[in-house]
Amino acid sequence: MEKSKRKKLVSNIITGVLGALIVGLIACQVTMFITARNNHNVSSLFGYSFLSVATNSMEGKNEEYRYIKSTDGRELEVKKIGPWTIPTNYGVIIKKISFADVKVGMSLTFYNEDARILSQQYQVEMPITHRVIEKIEGEENYLICYGDNDEAQTCLTSGCSYPAQANKVLPNEIMGEVVVASKFMGDAINLTRQTWFLPVMVLVPLAIVGFISAFDMIKKAHREQKEEDEEIERQMIAAGVDPNDESKAMLFREKARYKLELKQELEREKEAEKKRLEKELKKKGVEIKDEE
Repeated sequence: MEKSKRKKLVSNIITGVLGALIVGLIACQVTMFITARNNHNVSSLFGYSFLSVATNSMEGKNEEYRYIKSTDGRELEVKKIGPWTIPTNYGVIIKKISFADVKVGMSLTFYNEDARILSQQYQVEMPITHRVIEKIEGEENYLICYGDNDEAQTCLTSGCSYPAQANKVLPNEIMGEVVVASKFMGDAINLTRQTWFLPVMVLVPLAIVGFISAFDMIKKAHREQKEEDEEIERQMIAAGVDPNDESKAMLFREKARYKLELKQELEREKEAEKKRLEKELKKKGVEIKDEE
């Protein structure tokens, strides 16, 4: 009996965990869908946003510093903060950040006028992720951002130049700082965007729960049948019926089984009537105390 209780407890725990997983997946998907509609097609969850990189504008040299020769004669040396390079199809995690907390060298995701033009060109919302090269504070606060790849596909045929192809970003256009960038994250983000992902992730746990429930029901029915057969055999021995006398044994078993089924039916009816009465008493405000 103790072993049966432990198995039932384990089964209930597994079913509960899978049920919670299903609810959690649906909640996450709904949250990410809603936030994406209000965040330039970028999904958010728990204060972080997720997107995959569509172009190679941040696929620069995998080294600590970004060196830029400006067309106005300046030579800029920017120490990178965060990922040193972000290739195409990488996934990135973006943390919300204010203008005051932005530092030169960060990889920043924003949606400014350049992003709006790009979005119109591709007919889809396309935030831009570039590195902060300069931070201007004064009568007007803004950032100057620029990609790590001077030969990116979004550049002119002659390549990108600074500051001609740089991005002016106002404080209210900042979406967040890139804190993580990885190929695995990109694959995961692209996977979750597949139309079949959510149905499969919901149906598989549901199928497992259904299998466990069906298995438990079959085991329970088998156990009850075995207990019933053993009870009938005990009654037959107590009644002095010879088990080797097939006709008498069969007749006794049929009668005993009928009596057990009748008893079980009466018990079910009694339990149902008890529940009905308890429900009526609760409606009338009568307190029901469990018997010791």
